[in-house]
Amino acid sequence: MLDIIIVEDNHEIGELLSDFLRKENYIVSVAKDGEAALELFERYGAKLVILDLMLPGMDGFAVCSKRISKISEI
Repeated sequence: MLDIIIVEDNHEIGELLSDFLRKENYIVSVAKDGEAALELFERYGAKLVILDLMLPGMDGFAVCSKRISKISEI
């Protein structure tokens, strides 16, 4: 299980967040869009999802309310 999935379409922001969290010894993965985030979540699970709301394609609200909440207790 991953500690944290970061969902951020801006590469620099995603990398900045992941670098900071990895330095604190978290297991982190970054997804660039909602579909990639769901694939990671379904495959590995996560204790926390940091989710950008303004994503290309499926927005952050849809990822959380329609998908993640149906397959998890997060």
